[in-house]
Amino acid sequence: MAVSLGLDFGTTSVSVAVIDEGGRLVGRRTRVHRADVAGLGPGRAEQSPGVLLETGIELLREAAARLQETPACLGLTGQMHGLLLADAELTPVGNLVTWQDKRALDCREGGETPLARFRALCDPSAVARTGCAPSPGYLAVTLFAIGRDG
Repeated sequence: MAVSLGLDFGTTSVSVAVIDEGGRLVGRRTRVHRADVAGLGPGRAEQSPGVLLETGIELLREAAARLQETPACLGLTGQMHGLLLADAELTPVGNLVTWQDKRALDCREGGETPLARFRALCDPSAVARTGCAPSPGYLAVTLFAIGRDG
């Protein structure tokens, strides 16, 4: 029977799910990844992409060792609003900046935060239509805050 694999890179753990053709969960593995990078300063929340990748590969190998046949597919999910910049060869050029990062709240340049500057650039009608104001940890806001640091 064909199975599909799901691999989730979460904020604190990595998980693999094995789903059969009928949509039933037939296997799963979860492991705390310990990818958090220490010593970054206040408000920073980053993780090592290498540690995340190693943990994911380990779990996929463990799941594959129990399978009778090659999986039909692999679905990937990850942390909401995470940011991982890569070069032209798709090699990470830094850490994964997680949704928990608060650098957009750092006061600089006359006391204005990057979040306040970002919100000032947003079309108020677009914000009203979506019902969602940009917030710290959102991907675009984090990228804007990183860009201001050069």
